[in-house]
Amino acid sequence: MDFSSRKLEILKAIIGDYIETAMPVGSRTVSRKYMPDLSSATIRNEMSDLEHMGYLEQPHTSAGRVPSQIAYRLYVDKLMGEAVLEEVEQKAVNDYFVRHIDEMEQVVRNAAKVISAMTNQPAIALTPQIRRTTLKRIQLIPVSRGIALVVIVTDAARIKQCVMRVPPKIEDDDLDHISKVLTERFCGHGLSDVDVRMAKGLVKEFGDYGEFFEALTERLEDVVVQSDGSDVILEGATRIFDFPEYRDIESARRFLSLMEMKDILQRLLVSATKKGKTTVRIGDENSDSSLKNLSVVTSTYRVGKRPIGAVGVIGPVRMDYNRAIGVLRQISSSLSDVMTQYMSEN
Repeated sequence: MDFSSRKLEILKAIIGDYIETAMPVGSRTVSRKYMPDLSSATIRNEMSDLEHMGYLEQPHTSAGRVPSQIAYRLYVDKLMGEAVLEEVEQKAVNDYFVRHIDEMEQVVRNAAKVISAMTNQPAIALTPQIRRTTLKRIQLIPVSRGIALVVIVTDAARIKQCVMRVPPKIEDDDLDHISKVLTERFCGHGLSDVDVRMAKGLVKEFGDYGEFFEALTERLEDVVVQSDGSDVILEGATRIFDFPEYRDIESARRFLSLMEMKDILQRLLVSATKKGKTTVRIGDENSDSSLKNLSVVTSTYRVGKRPIGAVGVIGPVRMDYNRAIGVLRQISSSLSDVMTQYMSEN
């Protein structure tokens, strides 16, 4: 059976109306609101064909139809048009991240709040993956006699720190020198490469401080191991109650229970980060069985050309995909731009 332009227009109208109203769409609605030049009978015949092709479903005995999962996939791929935010929204997003660039890890957390507010969907985000970042600077800051704060700064503006004891014979100027040598030695290397073996060639340079230097390198290695992985951020989970699909207690309970399974969300976002692009998974396209009745849209943010994290929305298959994609692309683009610019200036 051919997919005529008229069938595509009718299907697009039905999907758009169903996304907006959550009510099954009948031929009279399509005729009245979208295609007044066509009779209800003509539209009804086309809808019958679309149902036979698997693109429409009849949930009840009413005359209305709802889109199937393959209809949403066709809509996302070919029918909905380019997903772009209004210029004023683009500017607001960019300005927000520029103002908060010095708190980049917190900005990623706040990005989830912005996404949820702009899409009215539960939002998820993955903070920069530490093993995908490279070291930019190591600084030893004297706190008190015998104590120093070790600060690790990555190219994703991610900061890790720890406290360690310093032998009394090491002065503040020595700490500054050690910081410079460490930075020169490790700058540009992945954090997963920071280990004692890399440092052995520098021990002689520190003379009497070689033992302290080895202890410091071991401490750095511990910090990397302990902080390996990324935090999964979830915002706006209760927005699911705004959708009629989740107004019954059991459906809402299942969704909220899923949102507590951070390992599932982390795998999803790590996979999205590796893909390095905007992805849309609709219902059964999700590999995890717990996501089969949901859609997940994700977009990757990066430093330069290297993907280091992802943001996304998760919700019912009846999702405003155009809005979700537009918001996620803009926010991931803004995150990428300000991160890359910040790290090039620091």
